Amino acid sequence: MQLQRSIDEPLRDLKTVSERWDGPDRGLIWSWERGRQKRREEPEAAVAAQAGELIPLPWKIGSFRYLAMWQGIRNESLNIDTDQETTLRCTRRNKTIRFPTDMVKS
Repeated sequence: MQLQRSIDEPLRDLKTVSERWDGPDRGLIWSWERGRQKRREEPEAAVAAQAGELIPLPWKIGSFRYLAMWQGIRNESLNIDTDQETTLRCTRRNKTIRFPTDMVKS
């Protein structure tokens, strides 16, 4: 599934847990939106992420929810294809992290 949302789109006003997590995107859009909120709450973390560091987040590194939140905290548009493996290289640790398609649920 290809998920894309522009960074220019406003955050959605979701009231219930079900609205956030039970849709066809399995919470990836909410994770991205939460990353956008964390950018304002944790400016130092946002700077580190912007520099390419894979910072500590509530999700397991290697999961698409982590990737979505990381894109949000970096102030990037959401762009994830859950049918394609993604890899990122952490600039701080010089380590490559895989985001495999079997990690969609985590």
